[in-house]
Amino acid sequence: MPVRASRSMRFIMGLGWVTFGLGIVMFALLFLRFGGSSVPKAKWRKRWGQPRWVTTRDPQGKFLIDYPTDWDLSTPFERFTRHRVGSLVAVDTLALRRGDPVGLLVVLRYVAPAPKTRAEWLKETGPDGSLKSVFGAKPLIREHGRLAGVDGLHVVAEDKVADSTYHLDSWFLPAGDTAYRITAAAPREQFAEVEPMLRRMMSSFRFVEGKAPGEKAARSALWNAPISPAAAQGSRSSVTPGQSAWAIRSTSLGPPPSMRRAAS
Repeated sequence: MPVRASRSMRFIMGLGWVTFGLGIVMFALLFLRFGGSSVPKAKWRKRWGQPRWVTTRDPQGKFLIDYPTDWDLSTPFERFTRHRVGSLVAVDTLALRRGDPVGLLVVLRYVAPAPKTRAEWLKETGPDGSLKSVFGAKPLIREHGRLAGVDGLHVVAEDKVADSTYHLDSWFLPAGDTAYRITAAAPREQFAEVEPMLRRMMSSFRFVEGKAPGEKAARSALWNAPISPAAAQGSRSSVTPGQSAWAIRSTSLGPPPSMRRAAS
């Protein structure tokens, strides 16, 4: 028994010395890497707590968009945001927002009862079209352009939202029976602060391979889907016909819950 106990004791002591030695080596390596201060080096301080850019996909898997992690992502249930705009069906697909400074980017999808040409879609955004008011009450710029490989319409406008004047920068990408509107918005006095992030998010918008709307796209089942009761009661809503009620509410909410908690 004494011999066995002695061997066990030597094994435990040897293991302890090995662990101690490894600890010394690790401490030395960490000291050489980070120094003796508990404050990160300049390179680490610069990156400390900085948001990362990540990629998200819409619920239908049609497109991708990049956004910083300090923005709140919302993907509303389509059945609750679906509403008629003339002969079209509009659906809120995705929203990104932050609270300080205020910024918002929304993606909406419009579906027609049958495929439309690009000219027919653009006519819907004209003075007599169903979508004439969705870009803002005071248009500043209206020009043709290209985003995500699709020829579309670029509109810059201003509008009043919750007693504030908002700057709205929108792209309208039509093809086949589907069109997308991507709108970046912020209070006019804060737009310059969030503009670089909004532009980067906007320019990152791209369709998943094989999912870009095509001129010969099949008729979407969405158009025949029932409209939700809340959306059908347009006469009881304070939202301008042709606009997304959810998008306007999102704009007027102010800081999202995570921002309010951080501020407090």
